[in-house]
Amino acid sequence: DTSQVRWSWQFPNGKTANVQYPPAMFYNDAGQFFIHTEVVNSSGCKDTEIKRLLVNPLPTVKLPATLTTRTGTPVQIPATYFGGVVNYTWTNGESLNCTTCPEPVASPKFNTNYRVDFIDSNGCRNNGNVQVVVFCNNDNVFVPNTFSPNGDGSNDVFYVRGKGLSRVKTLRIFNRWGQVVFEKANFAVNDASAGWNGSYNGAKPVADVYVYQLEIWCDNSTVVKFEGNIALIQ
Repeated sequence: DTSQVRWSWQFPNGKTANVQYPPAMFYNDAGQFFIHTEVVNSSGCKDTEIKRLLVNPLPTVKLPATLTTRTGTPVQIPATYFGGVVNYTWTNGESLNCTTCPEPVASPKFNTNYRVDFIDSNGCRNNGNVQVVVFCNNDNVFVPNTFSPNGDGSNDVFYVRGKGLSRVKTLRIFNRWGQVVFEKANFAVNDASAGWNGSYNGAKPVADVYVYQLEIWCDNSTVVKFEGNIALIQ
């Protein structure tokens, strides 16, 4: 037909078009709808067509807005998916145990936002986000309250232990007269060779109660400060 043809489209999203090939249409609601098309040529001949359109619902995910964990303590991201999800892709995978799992385990050193993009069996896509907040406090650090430097190979050294910790910033130990009997800065955590063996000025350890002051860097660059007592026993 070489005559001029007029097109009329009516779409269920409320839009219309008057060209043969209308632009792509987007639908915000799932359900079954109908597209109406009418075509008329210059002689007045016309035809109509109605086609059924099925709009599948988008898949969704239920995620907490925020998760909180201590440095050095992994946390699993609890995600519940709806809509037949078959594929998952997480961002910031360097601190996840898996980037294609539905509920990966996160081990961030710093506050981190994780995004998951997922696809259902119909090819429909959606995404979700969760923020993991990392904190560090005294609970990350273990400092014994007694040690016995008697050379028996058991608990001979007083040293700082813990997890989610970067390095000890400073450690000072005082005797009951306020003298500094041990002082060290910028050394590793969980390292017995960096601790105090109880000696002072080359003399043998003296059984007593000492006071320590500790500053320590966490993996997330915060600094924890506290003090306590340590009993040296023979």
